[in-house]
Amino acid sequence: MTTRDPIPAPQGLSARAATLWRAEAGGHTRSAGRLLLLEELCRAIDRANGYAATVGREGLTKTTERTGAVHIHPLVKAEQLERQFIARLAASLHLQWNSTEDGRR
Repeated sequence: MTTRDPIPAPQGLSARAATLWRAEAGGHTRSAGRLLLLEELCRAIDRANGYAATVGREGLTKTTERTGAVHIHPLVKAEQLERQFIARLAASLHLQWNSTEDGRR
């Protein structure tokens, strides 16, 4: 692996997502396709965290004004789908546990 100058994090990422970007894009050579996937992963993390924050503020359920029926908050499902997408992207980028870098389980 060749070391280069760090690749700056894309604009608009949260501090958490930018930290992931710096750790993974760091000083290593990365293909344009891999960087695009990594950026999408970081943005998906931000979306999922935004959904979770909204649900945290508004609660897990929503009551319809017209009928008074109680339903699960629609962002619960959106967050679940986003987290599944994150897991698929992370797997495609081979971001699984590394005992050398992450320690023993």
